[in-house]
Amino acid sequence: ELIKYKISKRPSFFGRNKMEDFETFYSKPLNIKVKELPNHPLKENVSVGNFKLREKINTNNLTTGVNNVLIGTEAEVSGAGASNQIAIKVGNQGFDPVFMAAARSLIGLLALLVWMYFRNLLAFPLKTNFIPGFFLGFFFAMEFWCLFRSLDYTSVARASIIFYSMPVWLALLAHFLLPNERLNFNRILGLALAIAGVFITVSSPNSGLSEKYFLGDILALLAAFLWALIALTVRISTLANERAETQLFFQLAISLPILLVLSNLSPTFIREPNLSHFISLSYQGIC
Repeated sequence: ELIKYKISKRPSFFGRNKMEDFETFYSKPLNIKVKELPNHPLKENVSVGNFKLREKINTNNLTTGVNNVLIGTEAEVSGAGASNQIAIKVGNQGFDPVFMAAARSLIGLLALLVWMYFRNLLAFPLKTNFIPGFFLGFFFAMEFWCLFRSLDYTSVARASIIFYSMPVWLALLAHFLLPNERLNFNRILGLALAIAGVFITVSSPNSGLSEKYFLGDILALLAAFLWALIALTVRISTLANERAETQLFFQLAISLPILLVLSNLSPTFIREPNLSHFISLSYQGIC
């Protein structure tokens, strides 16, 4: 099946300048007989012929290495993510958490559009990706609603440890939803140890912790689960064929109105903001 495009006469940045169409081709089967090589004393030991090794990863049928990729990505972004959560904790003192999450999406969306404009990248995805893109943005909005609310109740350390348990939940979901990601005994043992480590780390003998701390922990756990759903949505849908910028565009553009609606449930948008809170908000939106 071939995807062909018709070039638009009036291309625009805020839309695709190509209209897609599908063309299906069929061919008859062809049998090729392979000739046997002549006898040689080293026939079983030496390779005969010219060989080239080509490595290519098919994102639709990736069978190995996905765990390594996810763990590597987690290690790279965890430092930046932890600083982001510190910024959230600071910003919560000046703004309502949900309103700040919406403002973060707005700043991030504007920054992304500027970036895509100067890089000459199209903003809008293919029409076939609108439905999975909506779910991607919805999960993104709910993830940050939980995370921002969590940091309003619990500490950055506890929220970060629980939030970065995301690969555990992704591995569990992948076991049931992806045919090539089955868990074996060693993987199950590793996941169990990871969950036990998180539980031991956040467990505290201090009985003075209020109920809000535990509410924040639960929200951080829900945020981690929603983060796993975001990664899984990209993996099992055609969004994997879109650019990373387009995937981020979906998350920011769809989460913005959802978070704005949810922020109306709060008694006030503004608490007692000062310069540090605005710097914190700007840092979250750009970084």
